[in-house]
Order: sequence, then structure tokens, then C-alpha cells
Amino acid sequence: MDKLNILNPNPYGSCIEDQLIQFEKNLGETLPSGYRDFILSFNGGTPDPAFFWTREDDNNGTEISQFYGLYESPKGSSLNMFLGDDHCGVPDGFLSIAGDGIGNSIIICLAGPHRGSIHFLDHETHPYHRRNSSEGIIKIAGSFSGFVSLLISAPE
Repeated sequence: MDKLNILNPNPYGSCIEDQLIQFEKNLGETLPSGYRDFILSFNGGTPDPAFFWTREDDNNGTEISQFYGLYESPKGSSLNMFLGDDHCGVPDGFLSIAGDGIGNSIIICLAGPHRGSIHFLDHETHPYHRRNSSEGIIKIAGSFSGFVSLLISAPE
């Protein structure tokens, strides 16, 4: 993650190992190592650059407005908002780790053969009432560090 530049690291305080262990216990999954390291180092914030392509075949892309962190408030930008029954349309086995400010989510796979892979959840095509549908979910990278390496300055 030496390439990752975060403009406002730890926006609501840093995260310590004990907090992360408790979150993982409540989540029922451990976080993939690269993303786990990010939380312990930065605990949220805005990357610079922040743009990535969502579909290379038709030149669609978006910018991360913020990575979520692990803190009690504000709940709308905390990983804690995805615990319990309100998963905000995110499928089982995934966790939303960032948003683009216009309703889309960047999600990480927590289990199975694709554990650690990063996906884009398109709020316009993903059926929130059937959150486990793969409709509107596009794989972006095989790992968190792979995703970070795809972040670029927004094209003109």
C-alpha cells in the first residue's frame, strides 16, 4: 500500500487491533489482510487519486468519495452500518468498504474462492430487495492492493 495516498486518514479517530477484532467477531468473518492493514493504518479517508474504471468496455468510471472506517459515528460512513439486518443491499459474504457519493458501493468479498476481491455495486442495476443477486455487481480487482493500483486521476 505504499502507493496509496489518503488525504484525510483516520477522519474520526484511529482504529486499534482490539476494535478490529471485535468488529470481525460481530461480522462473523475476518477481513482480508490487505484491507485489514488499510483499516489499521488509515481507518477510512479519501484516496488521491480516486478514480477507477467500472466497465472498461464502455468507458464508465467513478471516484471514491470516501473509504469507510471503523468508528461509532457518523454511522453513515462507518463499517458498523453494515452489521445486523441492514446490509444496504450488499450481498451476504461481502462488505461495503467505500462509496462514490452517488449511491454506488465498492464491496469486498469476505469468503470463498474470491475472498479479498473488490467489486463495484451499481445502485441503478442491483436489486436491493434481492440483495444476494449478482445483478449490477462488477468485479474490479482480485485484491485490495490490486484495486488501489487501479486508482488514477479522473480523465478530462
